[in-house]
Amino acid sequence: MARSRIFFEDSFMDAPDVIRKQVKRTNCYRANRITPDEKAEVIQILLKTLSSGSRGITKTPGVMVGEACIDKTRLPVWLFVSLREQGATDAELLKFYPHISAADLVNVWAYADAHPEEIVKIIRKN
Repeated sequence: MARSRIFFEDSFMDAPDVIRKQVKRTNCYRANRITPDEKAEVIQILLKTLSSGSRGITKTPGVMVGEACIDKTRLPVWLFVSLREQGATDAELLKFYPHISAADLVNVWAYADAHPEEIVKIIRKN
């Protein structure tokens, strides 16, 4: 199957943009073969998603004992860090928690990276 998929991708490398975009939509397109303009387009989409689709991380007294959570949820940062340490992937986390976005996970990982001592302490406590 891998061999036929590579052939499929290679056969569309010189195709018009309309066809190449359709190939990308079917997840049969390799990221290392996109043009600089296409990469820039992907980055623009990602930046829009991160700036508008993200709720941020907040600490609210009385909610989850004031621990850092995804804003307007009761999902603490330490939970996601713990699940990742147990081998969960971002894709699995998004599947398990469909009401959060990839941007929310980006914020979770950024918060965890910025406050490692806090997260480790909470995980040990729980």
